[in-house]
Amino acid sequence: MRFDVVTIFPGMFGPVFDQGIVGRAIANGVLELHTHDLRDFTHDRHRQVDDVPFGGGPGMVLKPEPIFEAVESVMLNNAGPVVLMEPWGERLDQRLAAELAREPGLIVVCGRYEGVDDRVRTGLTAREISIGDYVLSGAEIPAMVLIDAVARLVPGVVGDPGSLENDTFGGELAGCPQFTRPAEFRGMRVPEVLLSGDHARIRQWRKQQAAQRHAQSAQRHVSRALASHRSHRRASPRRRAAGAALLPARQGRQGRAHPRATWCGGDCGRRGRGRAARNQRKRQGRQGIAQLAWRGWLGSAEPRLRATGLQPSVVRRGGFPQGGPVPLALVLVKGDLSPRPVRR
Repeated sequence: MRFDVVTIFPGMFGPVFDQGIVGRAIANGVLELHTHDLRDFTHDRHRQVDDVPFGGGPGMVLKPEPIFEAVESVMLNNAGPVVLMEPWGERLDQRLAAELAREPGLIVVCGRYEGVDDRVRTGLTAREISIGDYVLSGAEIPAMVLIDAVARLVPGVVGDPGSLENDTFGGELAGCPQFTRPAEFRGMRVPEVLLSGDHARIRQWRKQQAAQRHAQSAQRHVSRALASHRSHRRASPRRRAAGAALLPARQGRQGRAHPRATWCGGDCGRRGRGRAARNQRKRQGRQGIAQLAWRGWLGSAEPRLRATGLQPSVVRRGGFPQGGPVPLALVLVKGDLSPRPVRR
């Protein structure tokens, strides 16, 4: 597989990928990594790659001409898709990394300053990818994350293919605690089940530990969503309306959009005035936020759910299968946001 990176700082990639698994794969000819200095595709004596944005505003924007020329020259040797690292792009996860690993190659464009001229995205049909909701100085580090995540899934890169099956997000044992020698260190002992030699018990223990870790991850997502919801409720009406405008507003029964209907998941077109009506709206709000947070966590967690024995489609409906215990990882799907076991 071939990776081509278009950047104004090509020297950043050598120290990262000269060593480790990816470096070994490059040395063995399994992978190819080529960096291209964007300034080599300029035609002025100052080698200018950026300019001021139309419409005014702070910062500089990368010009389209050198990027088009660089990518089009790379396309002669790389038939893979063009990837643009942008903070609002598609979130990188293991599913996306596996999808990109099946491509013959990737052409990665690294933005800087205030971003890239949008004609690059439309003219080159670039796929926008993000590694998270935070700000970095440029797209070179996100590009390294993308390359490393994709490269290790290419056949022949990892020495033992079986190790990929137990990677985090990779299977039912993903995320279980791991131990090695010595059996006791500073008073901390390895769990006895791992020393028993009973492979069936060991596998069951690892499945339980992995499910418990993912349950804690789900609880953190729901807690953050609930905290955001509460801060939104405490905000001024102007700030509340501004926040609600970020999401598609639901239509009330009287046909008008209501900001609270967006955040709470309840139909606030016609609102009752009694205590029962208020309590019902509160329950709807908690359920809406819980289900919203769960769906967000579920997007990258479908492989983990196999460890709980529950089909993801059942979770999306917010219900539990008939019979059997309720898995710990799925307690938070219920609307009360309580970590207590749900009795049916």
